[in-house]
Amino acid sequence: MALIQLDNIGVRFGERHILKGLDWVIHEQDHSLILGPSGSGKSTLLYVIGALLSPHEGRASFRGSPYVSAQAASQIRKEHM
Repeated sequence: MALIQLDNIGVRFGERHILKGLDWVIHEQDHSLILGPSGSGKSTLLYVIGALLSPHEGRASFRGSPYVSAQAASQIRKEHM
């Protein structure tokens, strides 16, 4: 089972798409590096992974449990992050 799974994630601010159509699966024991120029969406991606920002499109989940509400996201952060 994936630790964190992002399916077709999209985040926008106004008309500007910061993340669009992002799919990513992170398994336990994985090591990942996020690189990109300023303004490319690195921090936005970390906010989505950390359940601090809800995507406008797609689904983010932790160990199979989707971040479906602010309360669920808060509980995931409290117990696992």
